Amino acid sequence: MKRLFICLLAFALLLTGAGCGGKTEPAAIPEATPESKTFTVTVKNASSYIFNELYVSPTAASEWGSDHLGSTSILKSNGSFDITLDKYEFENYDVRVLDEDGDVYQFTYVPLKQGTTIEISFGDGLIATLTDKDGQQTVVNGQLAGTDSGDTAESSIYDEDFTFTIYNESPYEIYAIYISPETSTEESVDVLPSTLASGASQDVQGNVSGTEYAGISNWYLYVVDVDGDVSTSAEVFDPWLVSYIDVNWDSSSGGYVCDFNY
Repeated sequence: MKRLFICLLAFALLLTGAGCGGKTEPAAIPEATPESKTFTVTVKNASSYIFNELYVSPTAASEWGSDHLGSTSILKSNGSFDITLDKYEFENYDVRVLDEDGDVYQFTYVPLKQGTTIEISFGDGLIATLTDKDGQQTVVNGQLAGTDSGDTAESSIYDEDFTFTIYNESPYEIYAIYISPETSTEESVDVLPSTLASGASQDVQGNVSGTEYAGISNWYLYVVDVDGDVSTSAEVFDPWLVSYIDVNWDSSSGGYVCDFNY
């Protein structure tokens, strides 16, 4: 069973926490408009794993519906599969995939329309790259939603510990590293147990289940060195999926640059 890079942040919170399969906010499946038609999209598997099940349903629906692959088909690595969907007034759908290891991946609010190709990959986190018939691309971030193929899975990786390693590739000693949820950047926690010398590394572990941060997957990282210089990561990262973080000094900008490796 592969592991999706669970990383470390000693969150002075809790130090310990697996998959949601069904949709969490039940709602009536929307009625198709009188002029509703079906349309076709192509799903590409750009991962190294086999997809055994594939579900796509309107975001407003409370159930996933039937497996588009059926009981006799699979979606192999680098393979593609065409599926037919009912067309509604809106274009937002949720996508759910079960792979050969029993891991469940979910993407929400995915804009789908006729001719769209969805490419699911793990190259830089879990992402779905959508390409419409005009060649325009949209990227939707996904999340590991459990390890159960049934709709009754209850837990998520975001209830478990995150674990990752920080490498100080800069020539300076780092005094503190803070992480802050994307939704509340004024709240931050120092996850570095001690100063981090140039060329050194530190494993970090933490858990936020049961706190106000539970379920939040996107976080910013702040680096503070012993001279008081502060730098903020240019992009958010997922502490549960990232494997390690390289912290480098960029002399041209006079600040630290974080390279998130998944």
